[in-house]
Amino acid sequence: MHKEARTIKVTPDSEIALLIKEAVAAGANVVVDTGEARYPLQPVAGYLTRRLKGRPLTEDDPLFALAGIARSGIPGGLSGRKKEALARAYRPK
Repeated sequence: MHKEARTIKVTPDSEIALLIKEAVAAGANVVVDTGEARYPLQPVAGYLTRRLKGRPLTEDDPLFALAGIARSGIPGGLSGRKKEALARAYRPK
């Protein structure tokens, strides 16, 4: 029976994380030597590609709600008056 692997989290910018990333990117096998024992590390197939995959951007994405919520201070700028500008643009002529 296959035993589930235990995950140990490290910070992305830690020394061990950077060393492992470099070795895996170069295609090298990684072995951690603690002085007491040596531990081979094996990357999980597809783990990074699944995790980094985004979703497609759609018109109703919350990202678009962020546009125009700040005050720009630029004369004629629309950032603070987004709703009024959209209302004028969509108003029947």
